Amino acid sequence: MKSLSAARQTKRKLKISVPNPEEIFNEIYIPLVSEAEPTNVPLLVIEGGRSSGKSRAIAQRLLLSSLKRKMRICLMRKVADTIRDSSYREIEDLVTEWGLQEHFTFNKARLEISNKVGSEFICKGLDKAEKVKSLANVDVLWIEEATELTEYDWDTVSLTIRGKTKYDLSKQIIISFNRTLGSWTEKKFFNADNSFKEKPGVYHLHTTFLDNKFLSQDDIMRFEYMKMEDPELYKKNALGLPVQLKGLIFTNWKEVDVFPEDCEEIIYGLDFGISDPTVLGRIGIKGKDIFVDELLYQRGLTNQQLRELLRELIPDKTKEIYADSEDKNRIEEIYSDGFNIHPADKQPKSVIEGIALMRSFNINITARSTNVKKDFENYKWKTDKNGNAITPETPMHAFSHGCDMVRYPVYTHLYNGIKSAMAGVEKKQEHQQEKPKPKKLSDMYFGDTVMITGRLKRSF
Repeated sequence: MKSLSAARQTKRKLKISVPNPEEIFNEIYIPLVSEAEPTNVPLLVIEGGRSSGKSRAIAQRLLLSSLKRKMRICLMRKVADTIRDSSYREIEDLVTEWGLQEHFTFNKARLEISNKVGSEFICKGLDKAEKVKSLANVDVLWIEEATELTEYDWDTVSLTIRGKTKYDLSKQIIISFNRTLGSWTEKKFFNADNSFKEKPGVYHLHTTFLDNKFLSQDDIMRFEYMKMEDPELYKKNALGLPVQLKGLIFTNWKEVDVFPEDCEEIIYGLDFGISDPTVLGRIGIKGKDIFVDELLYQRGLTNQQLRELLRELIPDKTKEIYADSEDKNRIEEIYSDGFNIHPADKQPKSVIEGIALMRSFNINITARSTNVKKDFENYKWKTDKNGNAITPETPMHAFSHGCDMVRYPVYTHLYNGIKSAMAGVEKKQEHQQEKPKPKKLSDMYFGDTVMITGRLKRSF
């Protein structure tokens, strides 16, 4: 009974003090984070451009709410595997940054979080229909990357989270996304002129990177460079507007549910980055199909951190890895760990030839490979100020990381294998052409002549 009493004593509201909110929160998100009256409605639609800080602000709201009162919060995405490195990590990072570790318990195996107030966070993916059945007791549902859902998914979920909590507050759904042309979210929430469809019980907020004062200078410069280099790409990704991009490099890809088990060959691609993301993927070859499965997409990794992750992500060290050859030291360190890693072929024509080879395949990207899919959606040829392709064709650096990760193994492993095979055929053909053809008798009289026992012989 004492342990139960102690447990009850710990499950109480905590006094929360934020002496300098402007140092912690972006100003535009303060009403959201502080649960201001306009935000206490059944549906919150938070959308906008990349790096606008919207995911961090939603995580801040949910974390603070969970410390004010006991509640059950669900973190949801279309594919359950993608939650660990997105909304779950946002909560985890925030707890660490705010020094609240003693108040929270993380079960990483089950992807669950609990705190001393009695609140709990659970994670659910819509890749299995039965996941929706367990949402009845949820007070707040956060759906990140809502454009991944189908309209049917949305209709099913939105009917599940209804009514009031025990504190007489509306149960809430928070959806966050970057607008995408053709998505169900466009028809559901926006008018033809791009304005939001205002409705009772709905709070809407649009933000861009310009609203995020905590953005690094490198990120700001990336957007400024994008604005000069490709205004269309800037509107879509920086300003969060639904734009039909022209000059996309890859249109021969689609999403698939899972990585197949019957690939003829499995290799790995690795693109290094520090300010850019480090990207690791598993590449499967099956006839004219390439299958891509994102294993890692993360900025700021040291090589030591990367090597530790590789030990977890590639248990079979005999598998071939093709990595960005510009960083030979990192390759050497990974090789010294026993991995079968090779520098990718980056000779002058490798980018264009590699792209051409990739475009000759059907590219299938797993549903959980959210970052790689975004790269393929946005990877473009450079254009002039009028939007015309520059000659010779040159790809932009923006959104190249996931595509390069695939290109390295495809070009180095497959294309060079094809070239070697073709060279072997050509050499054989040349050898065959060089072999003397059967000679007619009239053709055989050349060279020095010698007489042997009265018969004519020729030396050839």
